[in-house]
Amino acid sequence: MHFKALRESFVVEVTNPKSAVFFIAFLPQFTDQGATYPVWLQIILLGVAANLFFSFAEAGCVIFADQIAGLFRKSRSAGRWMRRAAGSVLIALGANLLISER
Repeated sequence: MHFKALRESFVVEVTNPKSAVFFIAFLPQFTDQGATYPVWLQIILLGVAANLFFSFAEAGCVIFADQIAGLFRKSRSAGRWMRRAAGSVLIALGANLLISER
């Protein structure tokens, strides 16, 4: 189960044009024109490093979420309380939207 979610996440991240625009806009400020390596290589190395860090963090989140989901699948009362909490949050958000001024 973990690997399918990670694979799908990787495909989404690689094919997401917003990610590419973000890295093109964000990474050049961390490059050095006078460095040994050319700027384009620095950007590629920074992008690979950032994606590795993000992937490890994402893998941790997927594993943690799977453990929590397993807890809710095993326990009827935990699932019931989770549904109640989610419903309460949705009601609170709806009430906030209703009383907020534009």
